[in-house]
Amino acid sequence: MGAILENLTRTVIAGFVLAVLLFLMYMGYGDMEGSAFGKYLWRWAHVLSGVMWIGILWYFNFVQIPNMGNIPDEQKPAIGKVIAPAALFWFR
Repeated sequence: MGAILENLTRTVIAGFVLAVLLFLMYMGYGDMEGSAFGKYLWRWAHVLSGVMWIGILWYFNFVQIPNMGNIPDEQKPAIGKVIAPAALFWFR
């Protein structure tokens, strides 16, 4: 199980497989008529967004900021020009 989370490609594939399984479970047991399905999708997107928001918040507060002192001075511009803008794109 731990090997799945060690590789980004495996993690993304596992996430999609889990999403498909949850969708199939909902189709089998849920109400597909009316607005129930729309509410289900909205709730799923809301939970996913919350998990991503908390994850990126933890990255900034507990990984990047405390370790900035350990990074050599010649590599610090890469953090501000490459890594931080990419992370902040998802933090909006």
